Amino acid sequence: MTEAVADTSASKGMPVDKALAHREVEAAIEELAGLRRDPRLLWVDDHPNDKRHEIAAFEALGLTSIVTRGRGARPVHTAGSE
Repeated sequence: MTEAVADTSASKGMPVDKALAHREVEAAIEELAGLRRDPRLLWVDDHPNDKRHEIAAFEALGLTSIVTRGRGARPVHTAGSE
């Protein structure tokens, strides 16, 4: 999981500290595990297909994602609620 997050960032030209990424992903997993209900992510973006790898990473962590284009638009993708 951490490798996927780091690789996605690196592919976009962002500097990546893999040790830091690993610690942050592990901390997020622990925090999500302690929630009483299913965590949800609302992603609002004019070009959500450009962020499909990031959204998939959140879904792999167990978040239900709802992706929409811009303010007031209908969802273009909902995952994790099946």
